[in-house]
Amino acid sequence: HSPIVKALIEAASKIQVSVLVELKARFDEESNLHWAKALERAGALVVYGVFKLKVHAKMLVITKKTDNQLRHFT
Repeated sequence: HSPIVKALIEAASKIQVSVLVELKARFDEESNLHWAKALERAGALVVYGVFKLKVHAKMLVITKKTDNQLRHFT
């Protein structure tokens, strides 16, 4: 039960959310697929990782448009 994924699901009802999900993960493939499908149902754009390539990172980038400029927060 990931509080981050739950927050992303809630955010997807209000703003554009894009997520990269790695399905190939030790013992977590089924859980990752479950959360990916939940994110898709919530309206998030879900991109799946490259087959046989493991990504060991959790990152967040927020892009906000203010005064006709894009600001990025990481």
